[in-house]
Amino acid sequence: MEATKWVESEASSNSDVEDGESEDEEFSYMSITIPRLQIRTAKVSIARWDPKLGMGEVVQKKGGMWRTTGIVRDSKVYCLMEEIMYMAERGALLLLNDDASYLHLKDIYNLVTQGLHGCSWKCFEVYRHLKALGYVVGRHGLLWTTKCKVSPSSLISSTNCECHSESENLKSEGDSAILTELFSVLDISSCDALKVNFDVYLPNKQFKKSAPGDPGFMLCVAGEIPPTIVQVENLRKQSGDIPIKFAHVDHGRVSIFSYNKVELPIMS
Repeated sequence: MEATKWVESEASSNSDVEDGESEDEEFSYMSITIPRLQIRTAKVSIARWDPKLGMGEVVQKKGGMWRTTGIVRDSKVYCLMEEIMYMAERGALLLLNDDASYLHLKDIYNLVTQGLHGCSWKCFEVYRHLKALGYVVGRHGLLWTTKCKVSPSSLISSTNCECHSESENLKSEGDSAILTELFSVLDISSCDALKVNFDVYLPNKQFKKSAPGDPGFMLCVAGEIPPTIVQVENLRKQSGDIPIKFAHVDHGRVSIFSYNKVELPIMS
């Protein structure tokens, strides 16, 4: 098999970020490079952090990034850990704690580096890289939106989504318990285990959460050891006609590549 590099982490414009936006000033925090937080008061969104869910419930939406960010459940918008971090870096989101105080950027970084809320730091770096290139990125198998009450079938995947009448009677605490259980299944933080982490859609200004269509490719965040032929073929069988690509992170540099079959000549 031959590994074909597809795209390096050379920056291009982000369709979700306002035109004319300057590069974020950076400073060092521990071993992580952290952009300095710059709040745009006119377009700042607010989400309330729910530690049980490992997500933020959006209480104020501002700006156009929500067209491709967040999932909708029964008219409520939730943002995942990688989405919270990405928007917070750009000063587009403020995260409220339980006591209604705002979490500092370094506190949000700590939530990511803990790897306890469905997203590891390595996976976030891949997510950030793709978003910076203008792609629409969602967790693999997770519906963007549904009118159903929160229920197992409404969160697991688009192929198993059904709205059950009894879901109308779900209590708030029951919704939280179901969300917690399901997002533990949809955890993308274990990047060392080879699996599909993200569904990636090509840059598209007409993208709709209600009708996203098939992703342009599925992405696996690979570990230090390259995937085997067997692993690659198994993933290809699972993905059907949708291409599979792999991401590798080395000291913050993200490389995305795919594998092609090569027929070797037979020596006579």
